[in-house]
Amino acid sequence: MTLTPLTERDVPEAMALDARCFPNPGERVDFQEELSRENGVLLGARRAGRLQGYLLAWCVVDRMEIMNVAVDPDARRKGHGLVLVDAAIREARLRGMVAVDLEVRVSNDPALKLYQGIGFSTVGRRDDYYRNPTEDAVLLTRTLA
Repeated sequence: MTLTPLTERDVPEAMALDARCFPNPGERVDFQEELSRENGVLLGARRAGRLQGYLLAWCVVDRMEIMNVAVDPDARRKGHGLVLVDAAIREARLRGMVAVDLEVRVSNDPALKLYQGIGFSTVGRRDDYYRNPTEDAVLLTRTLA
C-alpha cells in the first residue's frame, strides 16, 4: 500500500469511492475546495494503483479534526483505515497539534474499535448528527504527547 497526498487528478476516483462509502457523497466542488485549504490534510491509500481509501482532516489552531475516513467496502478490514489515521496523527504532530478529534456514527462498531484501539477516548455525543439515516455521533479525541 502506498500513501500519498491527493491531488486534483485524484478527484474523480475519490468521488467514486465516496459514493461507494457514504449515503451523502461529496461533490466535485467539495473535493476541489478541500484541496485548496491551507489547513487541510487529504491523504489517499493506494494498492496496485487503485485508490482504496482516503482521509480528510483540518488543522485548526492546535487541534486536528478528522472530517472523513473512507475505505472501499471491498478493501475493509485490511488495515487501510489504520494506516490513514496513523499518517494523520503523524502529520498532526509535525504541525504542532495537541490533539486529534473526530466523530463516528454510534452504530459503527468497527470504526469505534479501531479508534479506541489506537488511543482515542470518548468525550461526548452529538444527537442526530448524521443523516440518511439519522443517527447520533460519538465524539472521540486523542491527546498527542
